[in-house]
Amino acid sequence: MIVRIDDYPTGIRPILPGQLEVYDSIIYEFVKNDIPIHLGIVPVTYSSLTHVLDITGIIPCCHGYNHKYLQFSNLLMKKGDPFNTGTIGIFDEFDGCSDAEISGKLIYGKMLLERMTGVPVDTFIPVCNVIDSRLARLIYMAGYKRILCENICQSPIPIIKSDFYGKLIDIPVETVGSVFTFHVTWEYDTIMRIGFDSWSMCVKAFKQRHYENLI
Repeated sequence: MIVRIDDYPTGIRPILPGQLEVYDSIIYEFVKNDIPIHLGIVPVTYSSLTHVLDITGIIPCCHGYNHKYLQFSNLLMKKGDPFNTGTIGIFDEFDGCSDAEISGKLIYGKMLLERMTGVPVDTFIPVCNVIDSRLARLIYMAGYKRILCENICQSPIPIIKSDFYGKLIDIPVETVGSVFTFHVTWEYDTIMRIGFDSWSMCVKAFKQRHYENLI
């Protein structure tokens, strides 16, 4: 089973005071419940921080390169929309880049993440699930062995799509699957609405209903 969580330490949202501690608590809550996490880490954003995540129980995955964080987080702050309630939608992180530029970013991002976590990284998660056969080929050439993504294209390595993609609290009871994708930022939104204790009960319910049936 794959439980995937994207956008660590963030995607495009500005990182506000106290958020990283909540994000870490979200991840650790899954780990505490013996649910290993495939964590989509944005390598350039993570490397710019002094904050360090304990990766025990975590499988680090490279989530894009920089997720255009500096560009879009600044825009969100200017728009007064730090939680991106409607300012920015789906975008191509590598728009306008040559094959050589993309390859350089893929290889450097992988190297960065492996250096920071101390473990091999073989899984790539495209930003906004934007992928085509060209990017899939370049991901493979950069040394990755699989791709987690909601869009499928011709690829020399497996592309694994989710059975559920959304917020933990919104999983239909009848959902059956082996790949579940969440976002640390979206789960943060839920916690801000219902509180951490109530959200943590959702993790326990998920484990009983979906995870324990497949392990």
